[in-house]
Amino acid sequence: MILCSPYAVRCMAKELVTAPGAEPVSTAEAKLHCRIDHSTEDAYVSALITAARETVEAWTNRALVSQTWKAYYPKFGHLILPKPKAISVTHVKWYDTTDTAQTIAASIWDADLVSEPAYITLAYQQQWPVVTARTTLPIEVQFVCGYTDAASVPNSIKQAMLLLIGHWYQNREDVLVGERGQQESAILKTGAFRLLDNYTVKGTE
Repeated sequence: MILCSPYAVRCMAKELVTAPGAEPVSTAEAKLHCRIDHSTEDAYVSALITAARETVEAWTNRALVSQTWKAYYPKFGHLILPKPKAISVTHVKWYDTTDTAQTIAASIWDADLVSEPAYITLAYQQQWPVVTARTTLPIEVQFVCGYTDAASVPNSIKQAMLLLIGHWYQNREDVLVGERGQQESAILKTGAFRLLDNYTVKGTE
């Protein structure tokens, strides 16, 4: 397994470049789940959808609908890409002693986009540049990740989002108050997050 390789290098920092253009769950689907038959709270429901998607992404360490990220690494090796499922790699760059970005030709590296997590490794009979950069994280990889569209997101992930949305819609304050609140929280965790067990990826960062 690539994560166990002595050459595996996890990213030390990452940043979102392009947010997803759609959510996995539509406002209409969320309203149906919550039994809402009016439009006065559509903006609030939309905010809950985004919060649920962000919560699921953080819990599973994966991206849902297609989005673009940059990941930064301290050295070359098998560069583990965070946020599966990987779709494509836009570029691999390194920063020289003047902190100027140098793009590494695609012929120098190979990308395994099938594995989860995906990774970038050195191509056959190629060599990485000798990094003598002044920056702390001299290697930058920009990549696209997530499911190609909302329809491709697994139903278990969508259902977990709907459970979170429904819970937040009905409980607009913290529910961890007293015995009943603890029971509700436990039910939510064993319901929503149990649905995500098969989609959670560990060790990418």
